[in-house]
Amino acid sequence: MLSVRMNAVALLVCAAFGACATPALAPVAATHVSPDPGTVFLFDDGRVERFVRREPEGDIWATRSGREYRRSSNPILPIRSWSVGNRQGESEAFGLNRQFWPPVSGSKAQFRVLHTAFADGRERRTAQAWSCRIGSNAILRVDAGEFSVLPIECDVYSVATQRLLERRRWWWSAELGHYIARSFQDMRTGEISQIELCAALPDYRAANAKLEALAKACGG
Repeated sequence: MLSVRMNAVALLVCAAFGACATPALAPVAATHVSPDPGTVFLFDDGRVERFVRREPEGDIWATRSGREYRRSSNPILPIRSWSVGNRQGESEAFGLNRQFWPPVSGSKAQFRVLHTAFADGRERRTAQAWSCRIGSNAILRVDAGEFSVLPIECDVYSVATQRLLERRRWWWSAELGHYIARSFQDMRTGEISQIELCAALPDYRAANAKLEALAKACGG
């Protein structure tokens, strides 16, 4: 089943970024850049993402266990702040054109991301250079349904070595204000990690018991 999904996604990438002859839909701009508060997204690996609230410093999300974290409404940007056990981390983007978000097909951006991690009293920093583009809108079907999407692709380089580290892709749905599929490829090993949306529930339908049952059915 996974290979079938990967083939379908590969064809979508081909069409969206002009690498094959499949005709694309007319360009579109997304206007719904954040989901409604309380909306829950369940993915086929059992991942649960609940949108909590909007704040000036970034959107607040919660995991399946209720742990909150902060991130930009722009999904390509890493989580702004996180904490797991005795480890904490922060990420900050520099030079990202504000016109790159909300997403519009054909847009491009280059910027840098500084990651800072803290553990056992030690601080570690790494810098990355990102090059991103937004493809033409297309239709993608996942377990949660069929959606019009804007594909977003980013190449991530090491600032220190200029080596290509990762190729990241998202398929953004303006209808949901969230991505419905995501693919990360480690360019050093060729390994690909992908998740797809299994269900999206409004706040009033996202009871804990129902979430647990759906998460298990989705693969978790």
